[in-house]
Amino acid sequence: MSKYEVKDVRNLGFAGHGGTGKTSLVEHILNKTGKTSRLGTIDAGNTVGDYLEEEVARKFTISLKLMHSEWKKTAIYLIDNPGYADFVAEMAASLAVLDSALLLIDGAAGVQVGTITSWRYCEKNNLPRAIFINKLDKEHSDFYDTLSSLQQSFGSNCVPFTLPVGKETGFKGVVSLWRTSDEAQVPEDARGRFSEYREKLVEAAAETEDELTEKYLEEGTLSEEEIVMGLRKGIVSRSIVPVLCGAGEAGTGVEELLDFIVDCLPSPLDMPPREVKNKSGEAVKIKADPSAPLAAHVFKTMTDPYIGQLTYFRVFSGTVKAEEGFHNANNDVHERIGNLLIMQGKEQTIVKSVGPGEIAAVPKLKTTSAGDTLCDEKQPVMFDPIEFPEPMVRLSVKPRSRADEDRIMSALNRIAEDDPTFKAYRNKETREEIIAGMGDLHLSVIMDRLKN
Repeated sequence: MSKYEVKDVRNLGFAGHGGTGKTSLVEHILNKTGKTSRLGTIDAGNTVGDYLEEEVARKFTISLKLMHSEWKKTAIYLIDNPGYADFVAEMAASLAVLDSALLLIDGAAGVQVGTITSWRYCEKNNLPRAIFINKLDKEHSDFYDTLSSLQQSFGSNCVPFTLPVGKETGFKGVVSLWRTSDEAQVPEDARGRFSEYREKLVEAAAETEDELTEKYLEEGTLSEEEIVMGLRKGIVSRSIVPVLCGAGEAGTGVEELLDFIVDCLPSPLDMPPREVKNKSGEAVKIKADPSAPLAAHVFKTMTDPYIGQLTYFRVFSGTVKAEEGFHNANNDVHERIGNLLIMQGKEQTIVKSVGPGEIAAVPKLKTTSAGDTLCDEKQPVMFDPIEFPEPMVRLSVKPRSRADEDRIMSALNRIAEDDPTFKAYRNKETREEIIAGMGDLHLSVIMDRLKN
């Protein structure tokens, strides 16, 4: 069995517009929690997440990456998603299986197209989310202006959970509003603002449950434990959208973010049971119970340059054990497992089992692809398929020689297996080889990958 109890598991996806600092923030999280001994940077091309040749060269994330960490005895599974629209399939895949999302926003640029796209995918999946206003140490950044634009775009339930101390080049750090101990760190001239926003946060927590509302009206306050309980309920029901802040490249606000993930984001036990279909096609609900029948959802396959094909899945119910393998409900076959892996970018750790809420990978499966359901053979169930956008741009490609034609199309078809928004086919009318993707950047990366 997994070494973590289900209540001590968190999983979340990092999303947002390209260039908002997702990969750098993840890098600081891994370093802060002791998972790495040195900090990588985008410019140096040595971050844990962006290790593909195309990512190092272009200095942005192309394919989703799975990382894991631990903070205060809580397992945290992180997925770093690309921010550019051409690679939206990665975000569509990961947000379909996670329990929460963290949307990053540039504190100077505010709400951008990628912010709205990420929000829409959260809405589509009924996903609890938080927002992290990043880069507050840069010129023209402003937490309160950005907060105002968030509330205008997404509603007044975008509530600050941390506040900045200082701004731009004078940005010194952040303070947490849900913990009373942080008040001592607030400068004298900011105490009024801290008290104002803390009161709003306590009110938001009190409104999530009648008992908390009554106590708040009678006593005018709640205990820290009651505040956290109320906030988590509000986050799960999506009546509260937490807003945090920091400077990811400098590592400022990372510790407060980790505390927030542990204290306030939902565990699989906090989430409503997922609905699947049984063998008869009837809808049934599954529980986040490690001893229940297995139900896991495959959300990504990729060809890793180091170990070959990898299949990523998230466990919703039951336990995946390496020695037992699992049943693929979509293809009605039993798959054997060589190694069961927990991923840290391109690095792998072999484990014996994973339970509800955990995300793992298996190499070299024969018949399993993205969207498939892994389950107990005696009690088969099936998740709804993950929906992906259709390719929007098409190009005709020609091999340099006829001898290369079959080899190139074979390679393109392998790439298409990993990327549901990329297609490669032959137009019978024009006798052309066609590739189709989400945009020019997408197809350019595909061609680079083909050459590599």
